[in-house]
Amino acid sequence: MDKHAEDYIDEASQEDMPNKPLASRQWRIARAIVELVRTLKYRQLGIEEKSQLWHDIQHQWQRETRLQRHRRLLRLVAWSAAASVVLAAGMLFYRYHKDTSHALLASSERIPLETLAQGGAPALRIGSDSAISLANISSIRFGNGTLETIDEAGNKNQLTAGKTDAYSSISVPYGQRTLVELPDGTQVTLNSGSVLTFPSTFSEDKREVSLRGEGFFEVTPRPDHPFYVYTDDIQIKVLGTSFNVSAYPDENELGTYLVEGQIELAPLAHNRFEKRILKKGNFATFNKRQGRLALANQDVENHIAWTQKRLVLQSVPLANILRKLERCYNVEIELAAAKNKDDQFSGVLDLQRPIQAVLRDIMSDETPKIKQKGRRIIIE
Repeated sequence: MDKHAEDYIDEASQEDMPNKPLASRQWRIARAIVELVRTLKYRQLGIEEKSQLWHDIQHQWQRETRLQRHRRLLRLVAWSAAASVVLAAGMLFYRYHKDTSHALLASSERIPLETLAQGGAPALRIGSDSAISLANISSIRFGNGTLETIDEAGNKNQLTAGKTDAYSSISVPYGQRTLVELPDGTQVTLNSGSVLTFPSTFSEDKREVSLRGEGFFEVTPRPDHPFYVYTDDIQIKVLGTSFNVSAYPDENELGTYLVEGQIELAPLAHNRFEKRILKKGNFATFNKRQGRLALANQDVENHIAWTQKRLVLQSVPLANILRKLERCYNVEIELAAAKNKDDQFSGVLDLQRPIQAVLRDIMSDETPKIKQKGRRIIIE
C-alpha cells in the first residue's frame, strides 16, 4: 500500500540519522512540520497566513544557507539532506490545504456540531457570511447563481446565491430534516445533526461535497463528471445513483449503504485500507478505532427508513438507539441504570410518535418511569 510522505519521515526518524548530533536539529524541524501537517490538515489558511508562512520559510532558508558556508563539507551534505526533507514536508503541507477534500471539510468544521445539539432551524452559510435561517423551509434548491426555497406550504422564494467562489454549508440541527437539491440536480436528504458543504458551481471534471452526519443521496448520473462525497475518514466516489451515508463524528462506526448503481470507497486522512467497490445491497462499515472496513449484504429498509421517519433496529445497543433518538427529537436522554446501555434491541420505531411513547416501546418489558423537564428526559 502506498505510504504518505510523513510515514517515511516517521520511519527515518527512528533510524540512526536523527541520533547523530549533526542532524538532530534538522530532524526536529522536519518532524515539527509533519506534526503541523497532521494537526492542521483540515484547516484552510487565509491569504495573510500563507504569505507569512512563505516568508518564514524563506527567512529560515536564507539564515541556514549563510551558516552552511562556515561548516565542513560533511555538515553541508547532512544539512542538504535534512533541508530536502523539510522542504518536502512543507510542500506536503501546502498540498494538503490545496486539496479540495480538505478544503470542504475545513469549511464544514466552521459549524461546531455542539450548536446543532441545541436545536433551532436549519441554516445556510455561504463562505464566511452569517447564517441564513431556513425555518419552515422544507427544501432548498441551488442553481445558476441563485437558490430557491420551498416552505412547508409549498410557496417558493428565489434568492441570489451570493459569492460564487465560496463554499456553501447547510446545517441541520437536532429534531430537523432538510431536502437539498445541488446545482447539478442531485438531491440530498439530510438527517438531524448533519452538515453538507459544497461549492456554488461544480468544477469541470468532478463534483465534490463533504458530509458530517447522515444523508441519503440521489445523484444525477454524469459518467464523465464523477460525484465525490468526503467524510473525515472515507472518500466515496459515486459510480451509481442512490446511497446512504452515516458519518457522525461522535460515533465509532461510519456506514454506507448502496441502493442503486455502484460506489467506490477509499481512505482519507491517516486511514489505511484497500479501495472497495460496493454494489446494490452492499453495506460497508468503517470502524474508526480499529481502522477496518467491512462489507455485508443487508436490507435497504434498515438504512433509509429514517427518510420516512422510521427507525429499523437489528441487535442495536440501547446506548446507540438513545443517541439516534436524541438527534431525532432534539432532547437529552439520561439512563439511570447504566448497566442497561449494552442491552440490544430489534424492531421498528415510528419516529412520528411522541418521544416518551417511543421510549416505552423500547423498554416495554421493564415498565420504566420516564420523567421529562424541557429537553431533558430521565429514564429510571
